[in-house]
Amino acid sequence: MLDSRWLTSFYNLRFQEKVGNLEYVLQEKYQNWLKEPVLNDYIMMSSFWGRNNHFNDNPEALYRYIEKNYPNMTTIIVLKDAIRSYPEYPNAKIVSYGTADYWYYLARSKYFVNNVNFTEPPRIKREEQIEIQTMHGTPLKTLGFDVLGDWKDSTYNEVLRKNGNWDYLTVPSDWVANYALKAFRVSPQIIKSGYPRNDKLFIDYKM
Repeated sequence: MLDSRWLTSFYNLRFQEKVGNLEYVLQEKYQNWLKEPVLNDYIMMSSFWGRNNHFNDNPEALYRYIEKNYPNMTTIIVLKDAIRSYPEYPNAKIVSYGTADYWYYLARSKYFVNNVNFTEPPRIKREEQIEIQTMHGTPLKTLGFDVLGDWKDSTYNEVLRKNGNWDYLTVPSDWVANYALKAFRVSPQIIKSGYPRNDKLFIDYKM
């Protein structure tokens, strides 16, 4: 059985190999990339912070649709730590959170899709960039700023800033739309299309 300390050291070394000096990337390279033109046919996608190196839920459903209907688009899929090849996404470029590639495409991609938030506080969303928030379920619990007692001032302001990056919000109903706008304290354009992941049910079972 592998020692967890060895695995941690391995991932840390590998991260350093990929990223190098992260402070340098942020202060020098990222700022320069923000000055370069936006790549209008690039779309960056992730789900659940890329945890367990999985890509799924509503963003994956949109990826499958784009792959089939817009082959000219270049898709960037973000995982926690992409340590293998991903033949299940043959036409996508896979990058890891926090790497230089990640910050490059964060600076230059035109479109963004996520079912949570892109997490890094230093991110600067450019005026011409468009972000779609798909959510990841029907809110049958408290969420966002309705979760009392969990918010310090600094955390509140940071999450509010991230939520403010959303240009579009996909929802299955007026009720979800109204609740999400209140809980997340945002005002994106609402797309009442249902959740993209459920489209397959209607197609496969002709519902």
